[in-house]
Amino acid sequence: MRAPLLFFPVRLEVQSNHWYLQPRPDAGITFNKSFLLAYAYYNKVALDESLLDLSFDDLSNDSTVFRTEIYQLLKDKIEINFNPDIFRDELTAFESFKKDDFDAAHKNGEIKLYPEASLGIFPQASSHLVPDYVQLIEEDTIQDIEQFFMHRSASHDGATAPADAAPQVIREERVFTPFKLDAYQEQAIRAVKSGHSIVVQGPPGTGKSQLVANLMADAMAAGKRVLLVCQKRAALDVVYSRLKEIELGDFLGLVHDFRNDRRQIFDKIARQIDLIEDYKARNRSIDSIQTERRFFAVCRTIDQLVEELDEFRHQLFDDKECGISAKELYLTSDPYRDAVNIKQEYQYLTFDKLSEFARKLKSFANYAQIFDADSYPWRDRRSFAELTLQDQKIIVDVLNEIPAFLENVKATLALHLPLELTLEDAESLIAREEEMLGLITLLQDETTYLYFQNMVDERDSETSMLWLANTERVILNCFKGSGPEPTLPSDQLGKFQEALQARMTARRSFVSRIRWEFFSPHRFWVKRVLVANGFAYNKIGLGLLEERIDNRLNLEHHLTALRQKPWLENIPVDSSEESIRMWFEKQKFALRAKLIFGTLREVKDTINAHRMSREEFVGVLKIILIALESLPERRKRWLQWLTPYQVRHLSQAPDLLSSFQNSLKRDFDSLCEFDRLKNGLSNSELSILNKLNDHVGSWQYHLLEPLFQNSLRLAWIDHLETKYPILRSVSSLKMEEMQSSLQQLVKEKRKLCKQILLQRARETVYDQLEYNRLQNRVTYRDLYHQVSKKKRIWPLRRLIHEYEDELFRLIPCWLASPESVSAVFQMKETFDLVIFDEASQCFSERGIPAMYRGRQLLIAGDSMQLKPNELYQIRWEDDREDPDLEQNSLLELGSRYLKTVHLQGHYRSLSPELIDFSNRYFYGGRLRLLPDREYLNKTRPALEYRKVEGVWENQTNRTEAETIASS
Repeated sequence: MRAPLLFFPVRLEVQSNHWYLQPRPDAGITFNKSFLLAYAYYNKVALDESLLDLSFDDLSNDSTVFRTEIYQLLKDKIEINFNPDIFRDELTAFESFKKDDFDAAHKNGEIKLYPEASLGIFPQASSHLVPDYVQLIEEDTIQDIEQFFMHRSASHDGATAPADAAPQVIREERVFTPFKLDAYQEQAIRAVKSGHSIVVQGPPGTGKSQLVANLMADAMAAGKRVLLVCQKRAALDVVYSRLKEIELGDFLGLVHDFRNDRRQIFDKIARQIDLIEDYKARNRSIDSIQTERRFFAVCRTIDQLVEELDEFRHQLFDDKECGISAKELYLTSDPYRDAVNIKQEYQYLTFDKLSEFARKLKSFANYAQIFDADSYPWRDRRSFAELTLQDQKIIVDVLNEIPAFLENVKATLALHLPLELTLEDAESLIAREEEMLGLITLLQDETTYLYFQNMVDERDSETSMLWLANTERVILNCFKGSGPEPTLPSDQLGKFQEALQARMTARRSFVSRIRWEFFSPHRFWVKRVLVANGFAYNKIGLGLLEERIDNRLNLEHHLTALRQKPWLENIPVDSSEESIRMWFEKQKFALRAKLIFGTLREVKDTINAHRMSREEFVGVLKIILIALESLPERRKRWLQWLTPYQVRHLSQAPDLLSSFQNSLKRDFDSLCEFDRLKNGLSNSELSILNKLNDHVGSWQYHLLEPLFQNSLRLAWIDHLETKYPILRSVSSLKMEEMQSSLQQLVKEKRKLCKQILLQRARETVYDQLEYNRLQNRVTYRDLYHQVSKKKRIWPLRRLIHEYEDELFRLIPCWLASPESVSAVFQMKETFDLVIFDEASQCFSERGIPAMYRGRQLLIAGDSMQLKPNELYQIRWEDDREDPDLEQNSLLELGSRYLKTVHLQGHYRSLSPELIDFSNRYFYGGRLRLLPDREYLNKTRPALEYRKVEGVWENQTNRTEAETIASS
C-alpha cells in the first residue's frame, strides 16, 4: 500500500505564464487521517486521537526542525521507518510501480517514509465517520436501529409518541415560517413541533428546500439548535441563500469543507460578538415592541379563523354522520331538480348501507311495474311471502268457490223473491242476523204485524219512537192520583167542568152558596156525577171530582193527538189504563220492527209487507237467513287467501275468474318473491318507495333512482346544515370574507415573522451575558480570543467542543455534509433537530452518525429518484437477510420506522403535462399540479419536437444550446 503521510493545502496560481504552488493560509497541515485509521485497525492498536486533531501551528517553520518534530511525534505511536533521505531538502520524483515490482522492493508489514510529493484531491471527510462508529460500538447503548429511531421521536414531555399519532394543536403564535408554505408543508412542520421525527417525501418542485428553511427559521425562533445535513453542496447553498435573504445569514454556520471553511466560520463568530451592542439597540426600539404586539394579534386572529375553517373543513369532509362527506353530497345533488320530502325517513338510510337499498329499489320497481299496475288482478292481495305451491292450489279452489256460492244463493232466493243479492248485500244481511231475528221476534202476533204494516211505509222522521214514548208517559200520567172521570160522555166534559167550577166558586160566600143550592139548574147533575164516581157531596168530594175532570180532559186531549197520526191504528176508545198500556206496547213493538226493517236496505224494497201475511213475511226472512247461514264461515276462509277487495271484485265480475287463475299460475313464484322483498323492507323504506311512486306516477326505475338519490342527498344536506350551521357560510359572504381575511393575515404574519426571527436570534446572542466586577463582559471573551488570533488556530471541532454553549447562542443553525458533521461535532446529542435533505442520495451508513447528534429527526427526499451510488467505492456486502441492511439510502431506512408526510403540491412545472407522466406512473397521482397561469393562457404545447442540425464538438453542441436558449 502507498499513501501520503501529510497533507499540505495549496492552491495553484499562474504568474508570468507559469504555474506556482502557494500554501493556503486559511488551512493548516494535517496528517492523512485515513492512513492513521487504517494503520490502527489492521495493527489492532489504539490510535492516539491527538494526532487526528493536531495543530501544526505549534511546530517550527524550519523544515529540518519540522521533520525532526514529526519524527518525535510518531516514533512512539507508529512504527515507521525514518531514513536519512527524509532530512534532505530535496524531493524525489514520484515513482510508479507495478504490483510485482512493488512487492519485490518492499517487505510485508514494513512502513517506510519517502520524501515524495503528489498533487491531487484527497478527500478526508469520510474517514471521520470511522471514530463515530467505533464509539457507538464501544458504548453499546443502542439495542437496534428501531430503538435508535424511536428514541428520536418523542413528545415534549418525554413520553414516546405513536408513529401515527396526529400532531397536537400548535398555536399560530408558536409557528414562525418566514417563507411561503402549503398545507402539506405545514402538516410536516406541525408534526415536528409536536415532537415527532418524520420522513418527508416529495419530488423536486414540491418545496422540500422551502420546508427545510422554514423549519430552521422556526427552530431558531424557539431557541433550538438545528443541523441541516446533505451530501449535495448545492442543496445546502439553496437553504443558506434562502435564510440569508431574510438577514439570518449571520446566525448560520455553513461547512462544506471543515478545514477550508474554518476561517469564514471564525470571522462570522467574531462579527457576531462585535455586534452584541448593536443587537441590543435594535431589539429595544419602539418598532420592535410594536412588531411583536402586532404579531401576536395577527396570530390570534389567524387561530380564530383557522379554527372556524377547520370546523368547516371537518364538517365538510366528515363522513361519520351519513356515510359520505357533505362535500360529496353537495357535488352529487341538485336543489333545482325534482325531489321528494323524506325528512321523516332519511335518517334510516346512510350511504354506507345505500347499495343494499338501491338493489332493493331496482328489484322492487321492476316487480311493481307489473304487479302494482291498476289492471293487474292480483294488485291488491294477501302477502304471498310465505306461500307454497300447495297454497296455490288452495287459492285456486277459493277462486272457484266464490262465484259458485253466489249462484247458489241467488237460485235459492229466486224461488221466493225476485231478489238479486250481491256479495256485499249478502254480507250486510248476514252481519245483521241478530237484528233480523229480533224483527221476527217483535212481529210475534197479528196485531203487532197489523200496526207494522200500517207504519212500514212512513218516513223515519214521522214515526218517532221518542215521540211515542213521551206520549205514552203523559197519557199514563193521567191515571195517577184519582185518575180520569169515567162516566161522563166526552162531549159533556166541558159543560160539566163549567157547572162544577160554578159550584166551587159559590162556596166562597154564604149567600152565593144558598143561591146555587136552591136556584142552580146544574145542582142535581153535579150531585149525580158525584154519586156515580162514589164521592160525597162535600168539600173533599168536590175537590176529587175536579181533579178527575182535569185528568179526563188531558186524556181526551192526548187521545185526540194520537188519532191525528195516520200510521197509528185502533186507538183505544175507553179510558182503561190497561187497554191503553197494551196498545202502546204493541205500537212500540211495531215501530221497532219498522226501524229494523228500514235498515235492511238490501231487501226492504223487494219485500212488500202489505201484500204478505205475517207468516209469509217471517218465512221470507227465515229463508234469507238460512240461505246465507254459511256465508260468515266461508268468508272467513276466503279472506285467509284473498283480500276483501278481491272477493268483492270477483263476486261482481265472475268473468274475471279466468284472469285471476291464469295470472296466478303464471306469476305465482314472482309474486312470492316480490312479497318477500316487500316484507323485508322497513316502514321507512316502504314510505320512501311510495313517495317516489306518487311523485313519478309510475314504477320506472330509470326515473325513480335519480329522484331518490337527489332527494336523499338534499335531506342529508338539510340535516347537516341544521346541525352544523357553519356549512351554510358558503352560501353567504361570510366564507369569502373569512378566506380573504385569512390570506391577508397570513401574508402579514409572514412579513412579521422575518422581523420577529431577527429579534429573537439577536436576543439569544446577548441574553444571559455575564460581567465581572468592573462591568467588563466575560461571556464570549475567551471564544472571541480563539477566533481572532492569527497563530496556533484551533480546529473547528475543538473550538465547538470547548465553547459549545456560547457558540450555539451565536450560531444556532448549522449546515454541513455527513462527513463534515463527524469531523466538526462531538459524538453526542448536540442538536435539538437534525434535518437530512436529499436523503435518497445518501447511504444510510453515512447518515447514522449525524442522526445520533440530534434529539429529533426530519429526513427529506424522494424515493422515486435514483439510489445513491459511488462509482469507485466498494460497499461491504453481508450475506445475512436483514431488511435494514437491504435499505441502501437513508430515506429508505427512515421510512421503515418513522411516520411519512408526502408533499403533494407541485409548483415547478409550467405546464401540467410536464409532470403529469411522473405523477401518474411514479407518484400514484398524489401530486396536486399548480401550473403557471400565463403559460397556460398562451396555449402552447408543453412538448414539441424540433430538428436541429447541430454538431457534437469539444463536448458541446452549441447549435442545440442556442436553439434551446432562444425558445
